[in-house]
Amino acid sequence: MKMTFFKHIGILSGTGVGGGSLVYANTLAQPKAAFYRTGSWHHLADWEKEVQPFYVTANKMLGAAVTPNLELGGRFLKDLAVKQLREEYFEPTKVSVFFGEADVTVPDPFFKDKGPKEPVVMVVGAA
Repeated sequence: MKMTFFKHIGILSGTGVGGGSLVYANTLAQPKAAFYRTGSWHHLADWEKEVQPFYVTANKMLGAAVTPNLELGGRFLKDLAVKQLREEYFEPTKVSVFFGEADVTVPDPFFKDKGPKEPVVMVVGAA
């Protein structure tokens, strides 16, 4: 994240080397059911049913996993949801990150050993 401040404007931008994850921040959000019932196009098809197979494929290809630990921002949002009596709307983020066991090397965890041959080592920090 890059912040640039001028006299009359502040600019928040991102810089980095990588692919799409720089844009979507590794989050793999999926619309709730109500989304598919809105808009001028909702009557054309059962869009939730139409796109579901593609979400399944994308989640598999990107190694979707629910964040196992809530960090400060996640804990704050959960506490806020509880205080507003809307806890049922909070859920940990699904991300494109492999959360293995600390200091354990594993072969390709996503594509039945048909993916990268480099071992994956993941060190998961404590929350």
